[in-house]
Amino acid sequence: MYETHKLTANYPMSFAGYKLTDTSYFPPHWHENIELIHITKGSIRAILDSKEVCCGAGNTLVVNTNAMHQFFSTDGDLEYHCLIISVEFLKQLGLDFSELKVAPCVKDDNITLLFFHIADIVKNKLLYYKPESLAETLKIASILLRNYTSGDSADPTGRNNAKTELVKKSISYMKKNFEKQITLEDICCEIGVSKCYFCHAFKEVTGMTAIKMLNFIRCQEAKRLFLNSEGNVWETAHRCGFENMSYFTKTYKAIMGELPSKVLCKKPHEMVPNIFHK
Repeated sequence: MYETHKLTANYPMSFAGYKLTDTSYFPPHWHENIELIHITKGSIRAILDSKEVCCGAGNTLVVNTNAMHQFFSTDGDLEYHCLIISVEFLKQLGLDFSELKVAPCVKDDNITLLFFHIADIVKNKLLYYKPESLAETLKIASILLRNYTSGDSADPTGRNNAKTELVKKSISYMKKNFEKQITLEDICCEIGVSKCYFCHAFKEVTGMTAIKMLNFIRCQEAKRLFLNSEGNVWETAHRCGFENMSYFTKTYKAIMGELPSKVLCKKPHEMVPNIFHK
């Protein structure tokens, strides 16, 4: 899914800290802006454009512009800061991340100190905290480009990039049509490839089948509807593209880790937002 970020010309960045107390999965998504995840506790397993990367405490996970990425919280006890920076803003200052790739996992003491300084600035919100936090962010961007640009542009044929773009198109189509009874044939017809090639490419890039991704999208929407009290279990299942109640219940439990009825019983103050929905 393509994500948009609410960044402004006056403050072309966002910064937040998060804690996760259970194992979590955040599905494939991409965006133009640079995303930096500095881990202070626990570890993250990520797949960035089909390449697997593991980052632990003290490391910064770098998501380059338009890289398709997905995350797994591996140990159920994760704390991190997430920094999003406008790629256009950086480009205006000569920090062009669109032309260079930064290494996916960076361990740098100076970057760690800058992340904690930004966290302190944003938390206290003193006078002029926005330009001060932006200045520290620019220091991080400069360090990354100066010291950690990757010389690995190893895909001269462009085949991996072509597969990634194919998968992006298919996920966008699923996101727009998940409530309908779409099939693999429908998806392949939309993106213009054979079913065999598509299934192989999708699994290679994302590590899962296209059907599992479609069900994940449907179950995420079902959970959103449950938490907003927008219908009972059957109505919600039907709105999210499921025609069989037992299949919905089984699929939801397998993907979300709990029965739909358990989500319906939650009170508003118990609800946990999807922290990767920016």
